[in-house]
Amino acid sequence: MVLPPPDLCGVCRMPPHEPTAASSGFVFCAACARAAVRRDGRCPLTGMPMGDADLIRIFEASLLQEEETEE
Repeated sequence: MVLPPPDLCGVCRMPPHEPTAASSGFVFCAACARAAVRRDGRCPLTGMPMGDADLIRIFEASLLQEEETEE
């Protein structure tokens, strides 16, 4: 298995849109993670069993600060 660089989604290999961590510890785009888990019931990189409840959305402090200043 070839692991993606840590700053890229493990499925689409792009910077993660709405970064989401799996219980395996890998980070994916939220849509990529949900699609893989719903389709296979496993982490797309490790094959570890998981479901929607095992996905955790990651919020970046810098993005939250930007949203607050826009309001």
